[in-house]
Amino acid sequence: MVKRLLVPLLFLLCASGLLAEPARELKVQLGWAHQASYAGFYMADSKKYYEAKGLDVVLVEGSGQINPLRELQAGKVDVAVSQMNDALLNNSADKPVVNIAQIFSDSAMLLICRGGPNLKEAKDIVGKRIAVAEWGDADLVRAMIQNISPGDSLTRYVPRSPGQMAINDGSADCMSAVSFNGYWSALETGLHAKDLFLLKPRDFGIQDMGDGLYVLRERLESAEFRKMISEFLAATIMGWKDAKTDRSQALTITLQQNPKLDYFHQQNMLETVLDLVPGNVGLLNLNDYSRVRDSAKLNFPNQIPEISLKENVWTHSIWSESQHQGGLTPATLHYLKTLSDSTWVTWLFITGLMVYALAGTLIAIDFGFDLWGRLVCAYLTCMGGGVVRDYFIGGERLPLKFIADPALPICVLILVVSVTLLNSWKPELGKHRTLHRFVNLPEYLGFGIVAIYGAIVSINAGMSMLWVPLCAASSIAGGGILRDIVINREPVNFRGKIFEEAAIVGAIVLVGLLYVANHFEGSPVPVYLAILTSIVFTISLHTLILRRGWLYPAWLGGPDKSSTE
Repeated sequence: MVKRLLVPLLFLLCASGLLAEPARELKVQLGWAHQASYAGFYMADSKKYYEAKGLDVVLVEGSGQINPLRELQAGKVDVAVSQMNDALLNNSADKPVVNIAQIFSDSAMLLICRGGPNLKEAKDIVGKRIAVAEWGDADLVRAMIQNISPGDSLTRYVPRSPGQMAINDGSADCMSAVSFNGYWSALETGLHAKDLFLLKPRDFGIQDMGDGLYVLRERLESAEFRKMISEFLAATIMGWKDAKTDRSQALTITLQQNPKLDYFHQQNMLETVLDLVPGNVGLLNLNDYSRVRDSAKLNFPNQIPEISLKENVWTHSIWSESQHQGGLTPATLHYLKTLSDSTWVTWLFITGLMVYALAGTLIAIDFGFDLWGRLVCAYLTCMGGGVVRDYFIGGERLPLKFIADPALPICVLILVVSVTLLNSWKPELGKHRTLHRFVNLPEYLGFGIVAIYGAIVSINAGMSMLWVPLCAASSIAGGGILRDIVINREPVNFRGKIFEEAAIVGAIVLVGLLYVANHFEGSPVPVYLAILTSIVFTISLHTLILRRGWLYPAWLGGPDKSSTE
């Protein structure tokens, strides 16, 4: 009986093994020979993270003469490890490339020269022999030379192979290198740091970013390839995180790639490399991307192709899929942060608050308050809600905005003093119906601006979406409630009047529209439209509530109309 059961079971096990889906091959072109700068890939492979995803990842060695992006565009590999400038300059309309993840947060490129009487400052490198890799480094070095001597034709460029110390063997006066490799190699060959003359591209205003992962944009249209590449990225990110936390194991696994690798050199390299790998490895910072792109437009005006000027050479979608990222995308958050930090938005917000300050000042005058009392009422009305909100948020909102930037308090001071002087000159002015109608503006324009700005502040601070509507409500109502307490008047907001509820609904509309903007990562316009629409909606809703005189029904705590009648 046992034998009868075992035979079918063994047959099923064998059949399942035979029918198992074979691992999908994925070729990754490295920028250089095997070394510690690729430790994260080795860790992912050694710990079978790729295998667990059903991937057979082949790491193809590079050299100074092999451009990874050219190999990608030729269809020889599926993924290329390359620098940002090289991607911008080698992009093409027929084979556009796109950054799906960023490994290094900065550039490690250096120009290393053997110092001497004729090599003391930047201008001395013009006309010298410079050894460069045939891709990436060469463009940066030529841009550096052009910044020093526009139209230069005297400098000679010679090719450099992996491991070659051109400044030692006499083939060059300077050589392109990276801080985690060539610099340590120079010291290990007997040169002293004081004997080296180092230049960085950023010294000349040339920006770049180191290793990122690139694929052909057209291949991302395939759902199968997207799934495979997102799984590859998820495993790679795990490998890099492990390399950062267990450096000794990362070094050991790196040395296994090639028995000729030097232990101490790779150890120095690994420590320097991991300083370039951020905690959120894989996520491309769009501020950095913009910085590199603007630099490329300026320093490579005749080399950067039209497609790199028109289209973004990046996507966050693969990173989001690999990390199962929910909520607002990094691109949406970036556009929201950039807009809210702009000068004109800041002053628009201050304008909205100033109308609230005017309302507080006039109320204080009506209650017979002196100058100090009017200042207190004005400050509480326009800033009280923001202070409560920012203390609640904490973090980057502290110290409080008006402490770090006194523009708003100064404007309020000028306003209160001006209104006080006008009122002392013409006391009837404070009672004028036209002025009080003007003060109703916070019930309209100012209400929408302040409410949505409060929602944006909470989103930028990383608050849960649950708290965004509440922060909008606090921004709009907190100051008025504090002011009413000071003047010994019962806040009407809690007696059936619908007020901050409109701000809550407006903030919910904003969040919903921002989720729609998630699908348009390449442009900030949907984010701008989401903000504008939510402001208009909030103003319209609040205006409708005021015009119709809507109140809470009695069963929800509103006023009992029968008793009032």
